[in-house]
Amino acid sequence: MPTTPRGYTYPDAAGHTRLHEHFQALALAVDADVAALAAHVERLKLAKWYDSATFTNTSRSDAVEVAVATLSIPDPGYAYRINVGAGVTAYVNAATAVRFRLRLASVTGTVLGSPAVEDTTGHSSTPGSTVALVARRSAVLTGATSVLVTGQRFVGTGSWSVPGTDSWIMATVEPWVP
Repeated sequence: MPTTPRGYTYPDAAGHTRLHEHFQALALAVDADVAALAAHVERLKLAKWYDSATFTNTSRSDAVEVAVATLSIPDPGYAYRINVGAGVTAYVNAATAVRFRLRLASVTGTVLGSPAVEDTTGHSSTPGSTVALVARRSAVLTGATSVLVTGQRFVGTGSWSVPGTDSWIMATVEPWVP
């Protein structure tokens, strides 16, 4: 019997006997697809959006990794996947470069995304730029957590700063379905 691109079978011109069996098989296949789609829509309804992080006015002249923002994620009550994005406005002295990372839970926590995003604009004569950080966490998480944006000088001896404005961090939390 012929098959549609979605995998539904149907009788060809010579297979027109017992049409009720063909209709029943088609109806069961469509019901299964509609049920799967409905379950996906219900999961999407549970997704949550978080964007109320506060960036700390940070100025550093050492090479210690520090948090410049923290976004708290409360326990949604189910296993979930977290998707995180951030944009950081950084001012970096010439001949200095700063590495910004998205981390889970603490300054020494899991790094989201690989490799770390690096701001190399400090090598130019015009310090200051927006560094885009984007990561997707695919591991299953449970319970409350926090997402941190951290910064660390890794080239040069100059200072760098992140003002308390002009930067952002956001996260979506969606139910994990294996």
